[in-house]
Amino acid sequence: STRAPQSATAAFLELLLPMDSSLRDVTVYPADLDFGACSTMSTSDKQIVTLSNRTSQKVSVVWMVPGETRLPCTADEQALFSVYPVQCDIKPRSSVEFTVSFRAQFESNYEGEALEAVVFQKINRTFRLVKLSQFTPPWTVAIRGMGHTMGSTRNDPRLDILETSVRFRACCAGDRSYQVAMLQNPGDTQISYCIMPPVDATDSEGAGSTTPSMVGGAAGGAMEEVPFRAWPMQGIIP
Repeated sequence: STRAPQSATAAFLELLLPMDSSLRDVTVYPADLDFGACSTMSTSDKQIVTLSNRTSQKVSVVWMVPGETRLPCTADEQALFSVYPVQCDIKPRSSVEFTVSFRAQFESNYEGEALEAVVFQKINRTFRLVKLSQFTPPWTVAIRGMGHTMGSTRNDPRLDILETSVRFRACCAGDRSYQVAMLQNPGDTQISYCIMPPVDATDSEGAGSTTPSMVGGAAGGAMEEVPFRAWPMQGIIP
């Protein structure tokens, strides 16, 4: 039978569900890596990414590195990231740490991309070990990494936010509503962006606060998280 296409609501829910959410079978943390200032002559400082298997089956993980574990998309594509180990097995309800480093390709530039890992149940490695009715499709998890080689070069980024005020349609408490905002780079140099934590608009001083807002005043003491989330949280705009 033909599988029905995924609805827009389901797609938005999948994108905005945190990569370390307990609702996911395979989680990764952190989902965003910023390597900061780097050099084209050497790799950056290493960062640790933890991938967790929340299922009851052993799984295998393979990071998609161009020219190593997958074919390059173009003839001159080079890997921005190196991962160690690039593939391994994770026992049920266990976690493994991976070391990720960044190698910039160009001077005076911002660079970044998504680094994907394919995760599949170990028993699915051959058709002789599993029946078709018991086959579990693989998962794909992705993290976003970026860095730059701007050094002491002055860069005055130009950014156009096409929607300066995002208004959500009315919805019931506990429901989700989605909107799309576009960031546009009118300049001639790539720029990076990072979405900061939401600011509490009820701050009496007007400066805003990134701490969770208090519900019910000082007497109530109940904590409520700011009800906004964005995706992607960081990236590069050509």
